[in-house]
Amino acid sequence: MGNTATPNATVVVGQASGRSNSRSNSSSNSSSNSFDPTAAGARSLQARQEPLQQQRQGNQLELDAMAQSSRRATFAAFIGFGLASWIMTNASYIELGVFLRVLPEQYGIFAYSIFALQSANIYPLLYMLLNGREQRVRHATAIWVLLAIGIVTAMLMSVLWKETAMVFGKPHSVAMLVLTHLGGLVSATSSVVFYPYVGTFPGMYTSALSTGEGLSGSMAAMLGLIQRPYDAEAMRFSVFVFYILCAGIMVISLASFAFLELHEWPRRARFLPDVGRAADDKATQRVDQACEVVPLVPERTIHDDDAMHTEEAGVSSTSSEFRVVAPYLVCQLLLAAFSHVRVYRVRESTVVLLAVACTLLAFSLHNRPWLATDIDGYVLPLTLHISYLVFYAYTQTMIYLTLKRLSETASLIGVVHPHRVYQWSGFATQIGAFKGTMIVFPLVFFNESLFLRAST
Repeated sequence: MGNTATPNATVVVGQASGRSNSRSNSSSNSSSNSFDPTAAGARSLQARQEPLQQQRQGNQLELDAMAQSSRRATFAAFIGFGLASWIMTNASYIELGVFLRVLPEQYGIFAYSIFALQSANIYPLLYMLLNGREQRVRHATAIWVLLAIGIVTAMLMSVLWKETAMVFGKPHSVAMLVLTHLGGLVSATSSVVFYPYVGTFPGMYTSALSTGEGLSGSMAAMLGLIQRPYDAEAMRFSVFVFYILCAGIMVISLASFAFLELHEWPRRARFLPDVGRAADDKATQRVDQACEVVPLVPERTIHDDDAMHTEEAGVSSTSSEFRVVAPYLVCQLLLAAFSHVRVYRVRESTVVLLAVACTLLAFSLHNRPWLATDIDGYVLPLTLHISYLVFYAYTQTMIYLTLKRLSETASLIGVVHPHRVYQWSGFATQIGAFKGTMIVFPLVFFNESLFLRAST
């Protein structure tokens, strides 16, 4: 009986264990196929976030593109805006060759014109006395007025430059001198109005304004080279056309300023971070020491009458014309580069600037300077001239940018603001230029015999 019961028990146990295994397998399968709400929610959230992330990336790329476009357009607008700075002053110097031949003052027209231009430095003084402390007049309002005066002056000069009037029984070019004085008003006052305006923008636009300011001299020089005012028979166009072209340049400046004032891109660019970076970290951290002992250099007064005297012998050549314009073009290319790469070496560049200026002065004070008889003797003074303009442009731009950085730091504690620093800096440089002219003017025009004796 026992032997027959054992196999049956074994079968029962095996069946029971089989049912147990099948239940365990089915339970494991059911657990593996069960729904996990946490994982599904994470997958759903990720699926919803991916389009949002892509949209945010697309929006960021669009914002970056708009910022880049705003910077480029604003930079170009400031270059065009700066063309009005010295165009009328440079135009007066270039046309002196024609004035000398036609107007009754003859050689005296040089002294009268310089006096008419330099006497306009009284207007920056009046502007600072009346508007320097309380800012009764907005910089933008003053700029609108200056640009309008410049356009009207250029157009009137084109038709009235030959008109004369009797003064103390002698004919004088009253209209030309008065309009020259008004042109000097625009140029001199731009130093205390244009730079404070650009001081409210990031530093890179200061370089753009300086570039446009210098290009005003280059454009006037190129117009003079094309016109040839030094040769009555070879003039390609009249004084009327010359000043109409100058009025057109002033209109470009007016349109550029209108863009800066009315378009949304410059308003956006005003608050974008500056893309310029300092190449010297130590100089960047010690800006106060970099500008502590640096004197402000005179305001740019590019006397483009070189274009009038280049061809005195009546010999025209492409190389001689290029030598007149090349220094200014090289200068402006480097000035534009300062917008993005800044090396704050103001003291060193000032020393180099003074050394080059003294060397040029030594060449100018002798009637037969070194290498004057050499066929390639012009290379040395040309190189020195280019170097002088480059270091001048660099020093001027870096001084403004250094002062801006200092003022931005000071403005955090409510001491001073960048546009105020720019305004007083422009005033100081303009008065310095005026003092220099007042020293040189009597030496050249009333003591010419001193230079004649020194050159013999």
